[in-house]
Amino acid sequence: PELVEMIMVGGNPLQSLDSRLRSFFKSPKLRAANSFQSLYVGLSPKSAPAIFSLLHGLEVETGVWYPAGGMKQIAEKLQCACQDVGVEFRYSSLVTTIDESEDGTRVRGVTLSTGESIEADIIVCNADWPFAEIHQLRKTPSRNFSYSSAVVSLLFALDRKLDGLAQHSIFISEDYDGSWRHLFESGMHLPRSGNFYVHAPARTDSSCCPPSCDSIMCLVPIGHLGEDLGAGPNEQVVADIVRRARDLVLAAFRKAGLGDVERFIVAEEHLSPVDWRDRFHLQCGSAFGIQHTLQQLSVLRPGPKDSRWTNLFRVGSSVRPGNGVPLVMTGAKHCARRILRTLGTGKTEFLSRG
Repeated sequence: PELVEMIMVGGNPLQSLDSRLRSFFKSPKLRAANSFQSLYVGLSPKSAPAIFSLLHGLEVETGVWYPAGGMKQIAEKLQCACQDVGVEFRYSSLVTTIDESEDGTRVRGVTLSTGESIEADIIVCNADWPFAEIHQLRKTPSRNFSYSSAVVSLLFALDRKLDGLAQHSIFISEDYDGSWRHLFESGMHLPRSGNFYVHAPARTDSSCCPPSCDSIMCLVPIGHLGEDLGAGPNEQVVADIVRRARDLVLAAFRKAGLGDVERFIVAEEHLSPVDWRDRFHLQCGSAFGIQHTLQQLSVLRPGPKDSRWTNLFRVGSSVRPGNGVPLVMTGAKHCARRILRTLGTGKTEFLSRG
């Protein structure tokens, strides 16, 4: 009944987001401003179901929440909660393989890059699932996934504040339709006039930079690395992509009236698709995991447990319910409850502060 009511009031939630917006807005700029968010689920406005207009609706209605001190505060608070109940953390311990039992029905532990083997009754894999399946379990992928775009992340420390920049800004290409072409294909395609997102956290968080200075992050979407590139593109190709993304951003800043921002940069870093793959184990360097197509959505998306092994569980952006911090944390909670059911504890809560 609820779905029927939704269709009657709001239209078909499975029609494309672009076609849905065209029924409301004649202006291409308004359609662009209300559809850029489809990038976060790995889809273009023309391929994203209209149901994903909820993303922008939630941003407008409830705002965007930011933890003071940066996103790392979420991880640090979770770490403290885990340590309170006796969880031990081992840093700089890269898992190279997840090891199967001889009969292949269970996983018996992991092997680290140092050669050390660690046995475990339960293993939770939080590497991007396609990456783990190929590189840590050494398996042929169980299905042909389609991937979201990669991104070039540009981090700038400035010696002055950009007063014309809000905390959250989206810079829209003049060739909006063209800016989406090839973003979800391999080859690190960077549109000549692309869209990008800018975060300036110092607008609400004074800990990000000294007074009268600025700290900004620019997220430039590009095509992903693909699965057939071996070690990936050479360093010069990657450096050229990063340079072009940087030039695109600085040119857009100038056009928006922010001035020659390059003169104000006192320090900078970047993350390329190769960094996203090698440092964060995101297959293809796809920053948002696998796409949220209808074939990879809800129950059709990998769940918290793989049926091939009795004691291997999984979390992350490519696992149900999907990507983004709230959904990944929701998926982790579902995974923990699934583990408790598997262990037969009868519990539904899994952290206690004694």
